[in-house]
Amino acid sequence: LYRATYAELLGGTAAPTPLAMTFNSTTVNYVSLAFNPSTGMLLGTRNIATEAVYEIDPVTGIGTQLYVYPSAFDFGGLDYDAATSTLYGLTDANTAGLYEINTGAQTTTFRVGYPGGETDIDGLGVGGGNAYYVTDGPNTTQANFYVVDLGTNTITGTLPSPFTGSGTFSAGAWAPGLVVPEPGSLVALGLGLAGLLALRRRR
Repeated sequence: LYRATYAELLGGTAAPTPLAMTFNSTTVNYVSLAFNPSTGMLLGTRNIATEAVYEIDPVTGIGTQLYVYPSAFDFGGLDYDAATSTLYGLTDANTAGLYEINTGAQTTTFRVGYPGGETDIDGLGVGGGNAYYVTDGPNTTQANFYVVDLGTNTITGTLPSPFTGSGTFSAGAWAPGLVVPEPGSLVALGLGLAGLLALRRRR
């Protein structure tokens, strides 16, 4: 994991600082990450070894298991909605789609499936009452990201994917307050690239 300030990222002057992530004193990686502003902690999922939601200290990199969910879920997209204090995950497996993950109650609740023809969506951003499914392209085969209304649990629109290459993964994050000069052309890029990382995971 590398970190940099948001201002540095937007200004193109970022010099990312590495942060080693560990669990039980062993170096680990995560297939997805989210941030919980109420605790100041990262949240992550793994789909090798013990599949679970982990809470990760962003200063020390030390992870703690919060919820060991059934391995059939294989969550690959993750984001935390600060407005509703809700964690969401995307899975290509089991019944593919968006799930609400309650780490306290140790439960998952299905919310919205994938659109027709989509079987591989790895990135997720949640905020402003919507969830955003971020595909990994290329946009010749996956032309769009998808907008999901969390109030009605329906897919309500698309955003054009900027990805021209074939990626193994994609990621998304909700970035409130981001000002861009041309929303129609740049919001999709921001969703796909803002502040997250790509990690190799098994299919």
